[in-house]
Amino acid sequence: METTLGSRSLKSAATVGLFGFLLISGPVAAQGPSPATASLPITATTEPVRVGVAAAVRGRVEVSSSGAVGHIIQSGKPIYLGDVVTTDATGHLQILLLDETVFTIGPNSAITIDEFVYDPKTDDGRVAAQVIKGAFRFVTGKIAHKEPKNMKVDLPAGTIGVRGTMVSGLSEGDRSLVVLLGPGPENNAGARAGRIDVSNEVAGDLTTVTVAHPGFGTVIEGANVPPTPPELVPMEQLQELNALLTPETPAATAPQHETSPQDPQTETSSPQPEAYRQEQEGDETPPSAESPHG
Repeated sequence: METTLGSRSLKSAATVGLFGFLLISGPVAAQGPSPATASLPITATTEPVRVGVAAAVRGRVEVSSSGAVGHIIQSGKPIYLGDVVTTDATGHLQILLLDETVFTIGPNSAITIDEFVYDPKTDDGRVAAQVIKGAFRFVTGKIAHKEPKNMKVDLPAGTIGVRGTMVSGLSEGDRSLVVLLGPGPENNAGARAGRIDVSNEVAGDLTTVTVAHPGFGTVIEGANVPPTPPELVPMEQLQELNALLTPETPAATAPQHETSPQDPQTETSSPQPEAYRQEQEGDETPPSAESPHG
C-alpha cells in the first residue's frame, strides 16, 4: 500500500547518486571569528569569508557568488559565505564546514551557506544553509552538537530545525521530502538521539512537526501547506534517495572484498534506520513518530 511519502517517485530527479560520508581525520583549521565577535552574524564584506572546503567532487560542479561569473571547482577548493554551489546531471560533492558539519548534494542540485559563525575555541556559533533544489544530506558538526537550535536548513518552502542529527531529503520545485536518518536513541556511539523539527508558514502561522525516529519523514508540498504527519518512509524510496547521493564506483577500482554493502565504512552502504532493523527482527509494529519530550 503506497504511503503519502511514497506518492512521488524519486527517479524523476537523477539516476546516479551521493557520496558516503567523508570522515575528518584531524581537527579543522578553522578561520572563524574571534570570541569577541563570534555572536555576531557574518554579512557580506569586501573580503570573501571562507566557511569550508569542497570535497569528493564528481562531475561538473559550479560555484557562483554575488556579482561574479560562476566557475568550475574541484575537491580542495574553498567555499565562501553566500556561494551558490550547483551540480549538473552527473555532479556530486560534499561541503565540509569549519565546524565539521558535512553537506552532500547529488545531481541537478544546488545549495548555499547563508550564515556561518564559529568560534573554534568554544564551538559556539550558528549555521544557516539553503537547499535550493535537488537531493541533499547533512551531518551536523560541532555547532549543532553543542547547541542544536543554532543550526537550520531552509527549503524552497519550509525549514528544518535540527537537534544533532543526520538528515536526507529531496526538493523538487516547492515540494520537499525530509527524512531523519539517525542516530537512533540507542546508538553505539553514545551520540544524542537525532530529531528534526520541520516547519512551514501557513496563513501567517508557523506549523511544525517533529520527526523523532530514524526512517521516518515528512513532506511539504509547497508554500502555505503544512508538513505532513511523520510516517515511515518505504525502504525502496530510501534506497532511491541514497542512490541519488552515492556515485557509482567502477568495479575495477573497487574489489568485492573492499566494497561489501554490509560494510558501514564503504560509500555504497545504504542507511538502515532503526525502524527497518526492528521490522527485520520480527517487530511488525513500527515505532511511533511521537515524542513525549519534544
